[in-house]
Amino acid sequence: MNDEPKFHDLVSLRRALDDRLRRLEQDLKKMTGNVHAQVEQRKALARSLELSRRLLDMYEQVQGSPSWETAAPVATGSVSTSEAQAGGGPASQPGEADTGDTGTEQFLRFDQNRHGYTLRLSRIPGGLTKGVPAPALLSFCNGAGVTLFAIDLIEEATPYGPAYRSTDVKAFVPGHWIRDFLELSEQVSALKKELDIRKKYDPAEISKLKRQFGI
Repeated sequence: MNDEPKFHDLVSLRRALDDRLRRLEQDLKKMTGNVHAQVEQRKALARSLELSRRLLDMYEQVQGSPSWETAAPVATGSVSTSEAQAGGGPASQPGEADTGDTGTEQFLRFDQNRHGYTLRLSRIPGGLTKGVPAPALLSFCNGAGVTLFAIDLIEEATPYGPAYRSTDVKAFVPGHWIRDFLELSEQVSALKKELDIRKKYDPAEISKLKRQFGI
């Protein structure tokens, strides 16, 4: 029986603390314009447009391109993104630059509907486990290097080669660029299907099927 008043005191204390935290969050929501709710709305819009999947498809199609540029390290060993984005043509030796604590960054510049865009891949140094690729950020930027859309990039090994997936949207600034992005995505999808068709009817593949099935 002696424990009952203490139990009630503990419940009362917890309720008081919960009320205090609830008021605190309400006040901060008002002060900040409820940014977190707006972020969730933006993420929902990105999901409805399948922007993450489309960006992954783009990366898979161009990852082997020789036109990737490397962010040149500055004196401190870190990347100056603005300098890398303001640079000239493709680097003579595309690849990853060792940028010290900031990881590595690569850029692929292109035009869509006469608008300049950049695909940027930023790798975070030091994977969590030895032999595991470092986590990466895949960004779609405008010609000035401003990030318009970004996702985390997770690379997984499969018997057929690396596979890529994303778990979250890291940045999304809606604008007129979305139309260019969607058009580019459809072009990439059509190119992928064309390559699959050509591979399906490749003379070597046809000969292999004929041999295996006695045709």
